[in-house]
Amino acid sequence: VLLTPLPFPLVLFASAHSPLITMAAASEFSWSQVSGALVQVHVGGHWVVGVNAEGGIYRCAAADGSGKWEKLNGSAKNVSTDGIWIWACNAEDNIYVAKVGGDAGSIDWKQTDGAAVQCCVGGNFVYVVNAEDNIYRRPIDGGGAWEQVDGKLQSVSTDGTWVWGANAEGNIYFTAANCDAGSPGWTHVDGELQQVSVCGGHIWGVNSGNNIYFKSSDNSDSWEQVDGQLQSVAHAGGRIWGANAEGKIYHKGTTA
Repeated sequence: VLLTPLPFPLVLFASAHSPLITMAAASEFSWSQVSGALVQVHVGGHWVVGVNAEGGIYRCAAADGSGKWEKLNGSAKNVSTDGIWIWACNAEDNIYVAKVGGDAGSIDWKQTDGAAVQCCVGGNFVYVVNAEDNIYRRPIDGGGAWEQVDGKLQSVSTDGTWVWGANAEGNIYFTAANCDAGSPGWTHVDGELQQVSVCGGHIWGVNSGNNIYFKSSDNSDSWEQVDGQLQSVAHAGGRIWGANAEGKIYHKGTTA
């Protein structure tokens, strides 16, 4: 069952498509490869979670890369954790929530109403986008009801303070996570990204060429490019994790 649209038309972003982020040179950034194969990753607390090309869900209890991957029951195409909760969207766009800890083989998934292709948890919220790029949020524990947030995004990320996103044209926007849903006050940011991850005072993202960028999450400085190419990037607790187009997994400690 799709999330029910609100009874008023959405106001779409009106900004013109911005140019690709351009940098004079990529910052040196030494990645460490981690065993395994994932196509999407997310970091929260001391947990890293991700999914592989077959929809298998995995977690690692050490965000410094020293832990071992554990396969969770269930399947998904996108997962997100804050270190306590884990949310997931499966191949049918069904949405599930559970506690990320406990026995890996018997995670107590609870299906919520609605449909989504991507989710992100942070602070008091879970934000999702559905197949029509509509944006919704609700309390992180799955309580309450979905609230539609005005706008269109294909990638969304929140840390509980800010929510950042990129739309289908790669245009980048951000606003306060607790914004008024009907009038969120999205601010357009220069550059082009396909996927974003905000946490710990910084926003990270990858563009259509899988190049990697970051900046302050309050948009107070300029984008900085770092070495490497990823198709999925996640940042939390002083660690940056990512998966490239071949499913190889990398991580690095960073102050950003």
